[in-house]
Amino acid sequence: MDKINPQQLEILKRVVVALGKKPEEVDEFIQKKCKDEREFGNDGMCIETNENGEVTILELPQNQLSGSISPEIGQLKALTEVELSGNELSGNIPQEIGQLKALEKLYLAWNNKLNGALPILPSGCE
Repeated sequence: MDKINPQQLEILKRVVVALGKKPEEVDEFIQKKCKDEREFGNDGMCIETNENGEVTILELPQNQLSGSISPEIGQLKALTEVELSGNELSGNIPQEIGQLKALEKLYLAWNNKLNGALPILPSGCE
């Protein structure tokens, strides 16, 4: 976790708590998901950062998450990929996701109980 910029880490912790992890489990959860490089076979779940310690990938499919997507996700400005499919998330999709100008991929399908309009996404985002 020492790779993550401290400010980004605090935002990430709040996002993960909103997604449904207990506050006392967040540090261990994030540490397990952080990888120096994406490894195939790591069950597809990872949190990656760039050279500045900014979170670029938040990939947590099928993690039994049952909270909501925090609007604070919009403060993770370097995110290029958000994968939260196969969870039981509920609530509205925060409009702040539309502020992620670097976002290229957004996956929220499969059993999520999200509602509301999808925010306007950056061009080229799938």
